[in-house]
Amino acid sequence: MEGYENLKNKRPLLYLLLKYDNDFVTIDNVVCAENAFFANSIIEWCIGQREKGDMTYEQLKSYMLILNKYIKKELDLFWNDGTIWVRNYKRGGLK
Repeated sequence: MEGYENLKNKRPLLYLLLKYDNDFVTIDNVVCAENAFFANSIIEWCIGQREKGDMTYEQLKSYMLILNKYIKKELDLFWNDGTIWVRNYKRGGLK
């Protein structure tokens, strides 16, 4: 995560996460990115929290680690009333 303290440009964060996403592929000029939209929503939320001063850099790193586990299918995340929830976590990936 070092080097991503300036959150104005989220593309490096999204790229870093999606490079591990096996579902992120380009076929001709069509991009298939099942997890990208959800990952982007979390990144956008984190950026907003950081800009308001409601999230520390350490908290941001924690969210990015959790998001990385989601991309790797080690856990499942979902939004519920503006809160990010974790479900279906099992050692070794989703079952």
